[in-house]
Amino acid sequence: MNKSICSAFAGILIFAVLIGLAFRYQSAYFLYAASIVPLVTVPFLPDIRTAQYLRAGKRSPSLRFYRTGEAAGTDPGLIIVEFAPGDILWNKHTVYFSLQDIAEARADSAEKKVAATLSVLKYDLVRHRRRKGWVGVRLAPLKERTAGLSFTLREVNRLAIRIEDIRELARPKTPAVRERKGTTIGA
Repeated sequence: MNKSICSAFAGILIFAVLIGLAFRYQSAYFLYAASIVPLVTVPFLPDIRTAQYLRAGKRSPSLRFYRTGEAAGTDPGLIIVEFAPGDILWNKHTVYFSLQDIAEARADSAEKKVAATLSVLKYDLVRHRRRKGWVGVRLAPLKERTAGLSFTLREVNRLAIRIEDIRELARPKTPAVRERKGTTIGA
């Protein structure tokens, strides 16, 4: 079992034993000790996952990442995330994917299929805090934009993201330079 789940069960067990002892011996000290156990246990509880991670592979054969366009500087180029309806859990906050999973468009990806595609804007994208090369798409703005469309989220099977938006997100942010009184910058 997971270490955090074991510690949560241990905390609940200790709490129950201390409450039982406080009741049995009518002792306030056991009750005080039992009231401290949740404070100590809470940092070890498992997190509720608010993000979904997409990986192309054997587990999800319907999930594909590919890039299109970017020819001769005329087309900005798109990254297409193609999935079966129901693969994305729309109740999550963010869906993350790795930029290393993106392949060039193949001939079978360009075939004509019925597709409900959502455009992902620059402001919908986030960088993963810890995993390098992972990009996230916030789902709440996408849900809001589909409210006025003729299809529902259950019918969506593609996300289209501009490559330029991902490049802009991947650029390192330069820290702001502060001036001090009496000093010059760059001299």
